[in-house]
Amino acid sequence: MGNGVPLYEAAKRKILKRLETREWLPGAKLPPEGELSRELGVSVGTLRHAVGELCDEGILWRRQGSGTYVRSYRDGGAGFWNRFQPFQTRDGMPMIIVDRKVLFLETIPAGDEFSVRLRLKKDDPVIHVLRHQIDKNGEFQGIDELYLRGDYFKGLTFERFDKNLEPDESLYSFYEREFGVEIVETSNFIAWDIGTEELAKRLLAPKIANMPLIFYKRVSKTYGHIPVECRVIRGKASDVQLSFDITR
Repeated sequence: MGNGVPLYEAAKRKILKRLETREWLPGAKLPPEGELSRELGVSVGTLRHAVGELCDEGILWRRQGSGTYVRSYRDGGAGFWNRFQPFQTRDGMPMIIVDRKVLFLETIPAGDEFSVRLRLKKDDPVIHVLRHQIDKNGEFQGIDELYLRGDYFKGLTFERFDKNLEPDESLYSFYEREFGVEIVETSNFIAWDIGTEELAKRLLAPKIANMPLIFYKRVSKTYGHIPVECRVIRGKASDVQLSFDITR
């Protein structure tokens, strides 16, 4: 233990630092235990403790008989890793959205709210994306707005977003594949709202005027607790519920 920090915690921080600096990218295999423990200056037992906690936190994952890897949204062996998706139908089934129509993409100043949520200056660029969500029955289910840090998503255009995001791909997989940005934690805020005429006009969605809405705001963060995306979702309150676990 040094400076009051347990050795395994210090080892975790060193591993996370390599992820923050992109020395190890999503999907990368970690060095063998003996080699990595020597690099970090800890015992193999201490390293296993650190790696075990990072696996529990969804940062790393162990592939039986192969080794330990950086968790990736695109790795089929790790399953479809989108533990931050809370929406369900009212009968408790996953909400299946088959079409997310991009209405526009623009670059705007961060302003008062997003300079705080994304830790930017008010004049720093934020990429704003508006999408409509259509379910498997062809029904309009809601709207999501994305506010992305311009310094983490350089080169994102409407054409790139529309062309390169696969129909059944999660946004987090897209961020990882196109920009090397890995989402590892989120902060979430939930409220109720009523669609006003003004809001319906701004969001290009006449249907939401006077509609009861679930208002869901999520700040998504990469390694080092750095916020890179703020997502605002408004869904039909009559059709959806939110499901999430709280643990201590």
